[in-house]
Amino acid sequence: MKKMFSFGLVILVLIGIVYGFKKINKSSPKLEMYMAMGDSLLVATSYGENVYKELEDVNEFNDIVKRSNLDSNSLLRFIEVKATIVKGNNSEKISNLIGKSKYITIQVGLNDLNSNVRFNKVEQKFYYDVEVVERICANLQENIYNIVNEIREINKDVKVLVIGYYLPFSSLDDNEKAIGLELYGELNSSLRLGAYDSGAVFVDISDLSNEMYLVDGFLNEEGKKKLVSLIVASCKQK
Repeated sequence: MKKMFSFGLVILVLIGIVYGFKKINKSSPKLEMYMAMGDSLLVATSYGENVYKELEDVNEFNDIVKRSNLDSNSLLRFIEVKATIVKGNNSEKISNLIGKSKYITIQVGLNDLNSNVRFNKVEQKFYYDVEVVERICANLQENIYNIVNEIREINKDVKVLVIGYYLPFSSLDDNEKAIGLELYGELNSSLRLGAYDSGAVFVDISDLSNEMYLVDGFLNEEGKKKLVSLIVASCKQK
């Protein structure tokens, strides 16, 4: 009788271990994707692919949420409604991609700012309303906070990185360059605060405003390498 009882107890313990193992596996899926979401800088430089090549602990890359006109309001909405994103012949549910991701980089905010800021290429001058820019930046900070929290509702283990901006003008006079740096400083400050408040990592790329990294406002090869190295370093940082 004792032997039967002992045998039955062993079976129950083994069943419990197997069940527990399955439960752990189910609740903790292996995260093997790097996902890049962003606007014109991601489109123009395709830095996502080069960052992916440098990350040794992921084996899948996705940048389906990559569009020149992306702003923070649109990105937040995509994630909130768990939208299906269509790109060419491919379509993906954004929540499924987030759920598989180990790293997610987000770069939005420039289109938010540019909805009010106009740059006259002939005069090489910025035109904007200070109060409107302040409201835009406050809204951007709140959106970044909400975007990161929405992502974490789907995947609590993902590392989220918010990428800043550099001033993409290399031929301004000193006065306009100071104005531009102040504007982009406000933009980056909003992104930084939204990231920090939500527990995300802010990647400061403002050093790329240096003329040594620019050609006609676009990143040269050294600038692109520097951008990738800054993002990769932030991904790897514990």
